[in-house]
Amino acid sequence: MVSWGITLSVGEQETDVYKRWFDAGAHRYLLRIESTTGLFTIRYTQITAGMIFQRRLDCLKRLQDIGYQTGTGVMIGLPFQTLDDLAGDLLFMKDLILTCAVWDRILKCATPR
Repeated sequence: MVSWGITLSVGEQETDVYKRWFDAGAHRYLLRIESTTGLFTIRYTQITAGMIFQRRLDCLKRLQDIGYQTGTGVMIGLPFQTLDDLAGDLLFMKDLILTCAVWDRILKCATPR
C-alpha cells in the first residue's frame, strides 16, 4: 500500500492557519529562507517585501511545534555571495531542518542584478 502525504509551501502564515491545515491532513511544510546571510532580503527587497530571515525562523519553529516535518531552501548564485555564505546556509539547514533544497538563481532580462 502506498502512503501519501500532503506537503504545503504557501509562505508565512499565522499559527492558527498552520494548525488548521495540519488538522486537515497536511504534515509537511516547505518554507524557503533564500539565504541565512540576508543577502537576498537586502538586495531584493523590492520583490520580497516583508521577507525577513528571523520571521522565517519563527515560522519554521511554529510549524515544528505543531508537528510538521519542515523543509527549507536557499538560493545559490546571488551577487556578493561567498562560499562561506553557502557553507553557513548548509550548516543552518543541517541543524534545523529535515528537508533542504538549493536552487540556482537564473537570470532573465527582468531579474534585478
